[in-house]
Amino acid sequence: MTRVLIADDHAIVRKGLKRCIEAEHDVQVAGEAESGAEVLALVRAQDFDVVVLDVSMPQGSGLDVLAQLKREHPQLPVLMLSMFAEEDLGVRAIRAGAAGYLCKSGAPAELAAAIKRVASGGRYVSAALAQCSPQCQHQVKNDADARDARARKRGTRLVALDDRG
Repeated sequence: MTRVLIADDHAIVRKGLKRCIEAEHDVQVAGEAESGAEVLALVRAQDFDVVVLDVSMPQGSGLDVLAQLKREHPQLPVLMLSMFAEEDLGVRAIRAGAAGYLCKSGAPAELAAAIKRVASGGRYVSAALAQCSPQCQHQVKNDADARDARARKRGTRLVALDDRG
């Protein structure tokens, strides 16, 4: 069962996201947050497989919260959710460590597919971002590959330190 944390400052949006997510039999909404501070507190206290994080949040923008999550939990996939289809914002989110970027205007099935994709270690970008310029696509791929290589290197170092006792 994939455990998801939903983070959006609008209760009605969280409820809609929860209904979409829980329509999938193998995905469970295990927590909800309405602010950046609440996201960080929940992730520090509980285990989640994926965080669905709105770009625009009170008490820390979504991108600021993403940066903090990546520092504290580099392996935790974060799917950024936004009402903006702007390629610049999507690229910034991917560069900052997001495993995916999805527009709120997407279909409910797209949300479920995105969660499953990032939970399994993949990447997901909305159709709007995927259709950005070839230069933008190249930059997104290079940034994601470099970030993954750094995370693997950190993970290898942590395992090596654990093995030494």
